[in-house]
Amino acid sequence: MNTNILFRNFKELHTLRFYIRGLQTTDAKDLYEIFSDFETVKYQQIPPMENMEQAEQTIVNFKKGYDDKQKIRRCIVDLASNKVLGLISLHTFNEANSSACIGFMLNRKYWNNGIMTETAQKLIEYVFESTDLNIIEARVVPQNIGSRKVCEKLNFKEIDFKEKNVLNFRDKTYEDQYIYQLQKNTN
Repeated sequence: MNTNILFRNFKELHTLRFYIRGLQTTDAKDLYEIFSDFETVKYQQIPPMENMEQAEQTIVNFKKGYDDKQKIRRCIVDLASNKVLGLISLHTFNEANSSACIGFMLNRKYWNNGIMTETAQKLIEYVFESTDLNIIEARVVPQNIGSRKVCEKLNFKEIDFKEKNVLNFRDKTYEDQYIYQLQKNTN
């Protein structure tokens, strides 16, 4: 699987309204705004952040995940204001299946503006054009209607439903997930 290009030099991606770039230490304030809001992190299986130090450590952890070739987490930045509005990621790379999972999270202040659909489409196009990945999956808890709608707009197909499939670290319970899939030849 030639995903190494993604870890060697993941290029900055641009849409009409946004750009997708790597995390910087100066992003801590915007990340804290995102991760400290319960409604924003509700479907992420994590508790909200309580202080800026957690945001700063998150940037370090995200960069380490990239350096270790495990996860690619990128900021979604507004072109006009240069504010980080959310995050988009690729993770769970599977060489045998030529697949990876996509994840996304958007500051609640910016929900329902087409931001995630626009930026995810750009990321998906880049990944399918730059690598031999054949499948991108999304795993979404049933209650996360917004993410399910984004998957549908991006032409992901629902392929499975798994009961009690993901651990919610907030309350130590297992949650159900819909599994969505997008194949390269259908994009």
